[in-house]
Amino acid sequence: MSLEDITSLLTSNITFEFIAALHIIRDILSYIEPISVCLQVNNQDFIKAMTEVQEAIRALQEQRDNSDTFHERLYSLMVSTAESVNV
Repeated sequence: MSLEDITSLLTSNITFEFIAALHIIRDILSYIEPISVCLQVNNQDFIKAMTEVQEAIRALQEQRDNSDTFHERLYSLMVSTAESVNV
């Protein structure tokens, strides 16, 4: 398979729903990653991990409190990504 064939295959299967799912997952993982990294180091710092958890909870609560703004921003990102890949 050539690079052109692979690119064609990838772009032919991309839907707006797929792009939306990727953005939602990316958003969720952005909160989980710092906690995961903190807990995977050899000298685990549970105080720092709890601080990361509290920060994730605070950020998610802020999203909940400002859900209209959050969803508008997220939707704009989805549309922009879809347009960039011609979906």
